[in-house]
Amino acid sequence: MIIKFFKKIMGFLIAFNPMYLILIVKSIIQIETNEELIWNKFSHWFVISLIILFVVTLMFGLIFVYKPSKRTTEKIEILEVKNLTGNYFLEYFSLFGLLALSFDITNPYQLIVLVIIMLLIAVVYISNDLYYINPLFNLLGYKFMNIKYKREKGNKVYEANIFTRKSLEKQIGETIEVENSEYGYSKHVLKKKTK
Repeated sequence: MIIKFFKKIMGFLIAFNPMYLILIVKSIIQIETNEELIWNKFSHWFVISLIILFVVTLMFGLIFVYKPSKRTTEKIEILEVKNLTGNYFLEYFSLFGLLALSFDITNPYQLIVLVIIMLLIAVVYISNDLYYINPLFNLLGYKFMNIKYKREKGNKVYEANIFTRKSLEKQIGETIEVENSEYGYSKHVLKKKTK
């Protein structure tokens, strides 16, 4: 249970990875153009902390996406596909874009407000399993799709959410192989197409 919760927290932190990069660039520009900030220890520690957070979440995000799998797979026939990536990406991206652009490193109180806003978003993100709203995965070429499918041996129709780099809209009626995810909050991750 603790590991599952940790993975959800990391999923949330990974989702904000592009925002950390925006904040790093913005803060460095502010430090370089504001003579008072050049000697301000808070601003330097803030940037160093953001760089560490950026690198750690990027590594975890890449591990999630590219880690070799030992999970079980099953063959399914795709019946219906809905690409949900665009439904949420712009809203989420604009949310942290606004947070990053409005943040001013010269005002430490804004850091407190930023942390409170991030905590509120984290509660909503984790409690509602909003793992599919992840700009880092989108930037790495992954799409989030909702599919209806039948298992290879059976006629019952199931529904699942999967991350994929493939365009599944073109594979309706075909059989593909999916792997069961170790992440309790995602259903399937596309593995490869079978013949």
